[in-house]
Amino acid sequence: MRRDVENDSESVVEMLDDSWAHVHALPAMHRPHIWTMRREAMLGCTVVSILISLLVGLTQGVALAPGAGAPRPLFVTVLCLIYAEAGIAIICLFGLMWGDPGVIKRSPQTCFPMPGEVADRLAQGQPLDGLHNLASSGRTYCVRCLVWRENELNCHHCSTCNRCVTHFDHHCGVFGRCIAGDGFGGNMGYFKTILGMAVFGCVSGTHFELGSRQPALWPPLCPVGSSGSDHRVWLRDRHHVDHRARGLAPWRLKVMHERQSTGAPGHPCKQQPLSGAGRENTLTYSIPARRM
Repeated sequence: MRRDVENDSESVVEMLDDSWAHVHALPAMHRPHIWTMRREAMLGCTVVSILISLLVGLTQGVALAPGAGAPRPLFVTVLCLIYAEAGIAIICLFGLMWGDPGVIKRSPQTCFPMPGEVADRLAQGQPLDGLHNLASSGRTYCVRCLVWRENELNCHHCSTCNRCVTHFDHHCGVFGRCIAGDGFGGNMGYFKTILGMAVFGCVSGTHFELGSRQPALWPPLCPVGSSGSDHRVWLRDRHHVDHRARGLAPWRLKVMHERQSTGAPGHPCKQQPLSGAGRENTLTYSIPARRM
């Protein structure tokens, strides 16, 4: 009995070895257009590097500039956010460059049984040029890769990479790679994430930069009655302001209101008694007119 089991296991190993021998005996796969892929990949790496440098550099420059108007917790949070987005983008870039999008590799299971027409041409040493893909039982045999493809997996042969890929979406001319995957499978997750980081980085960096520069549009606040033309802005609370104060950042109005409420010394505004309801909550700020 033991000898029969040993003989069966040896025959299985011989069959597997023989199958892999047939796989290795197949014609070599077509080479990818390597220089096209490298040129596209260099373009993608350059674009990602420039975006990261611009967004991180501008955000840090604005945050650490002398006299930056944003509160410290705000620009610390934005700096951490922009660096995290840059790090995630770099990781996704590496994943796109060296990750497997879902290439169908040759194996005894994917290559055999070989269609008769293909086997006859290979046995006679004839090229497979002009032969179309062969369909059978919900599968398609690629005559360029010599592998079976499941139709339900949305497989496609990329003419640039010269490989069959499952859940194919497109060949990216920016990163030089096939973008494929179901949901976040393959390298689709890297692709979606790096696009998301680009959008979030632009939004967070631009919003912070504009918010930090907003107070600079107005000269420093000065006491009521100072020399020079000025406009007076009335604040009943932090949420209801005169339309001429709309240009100020909300956090600046908040700080102004809190300092006035706590009686911070030296604050360049003073409370004005007004007639009518709500005058006890009304603060008057004098803002010099902006030069055009």
